[in-house]
Amino acid sequence: MQNRDYHQILQFSNHGIVATDEGGLITFFNKRAKTILGFGKKRFVGTHICKQMPKTGKLVADCLKTGKPQFRNEIF
Repeated sequence: MQNRDYHQILQFSNHGIVATDEGGLITFFNKRAKTILGFGKKRFVGTHICKQMPKTGKLVADCLKTGKPQFRNEIF
């Protein structure tokens, strides 16, 4: 499979998927995530996750910083 094939699979998944780089910048935000979170057509790639999703973004930033997973945290 090529990268574009993976991109299509992720883009049209029934699951909301948000990916960041190690610094917390959003690198991927699929259509389902926008629908689930009610964000419409707003662009997210290249912005920091804490700016777009303050509560969830902090959990992601903590995980990236410490390398430890976050469990049982309310994100909405």
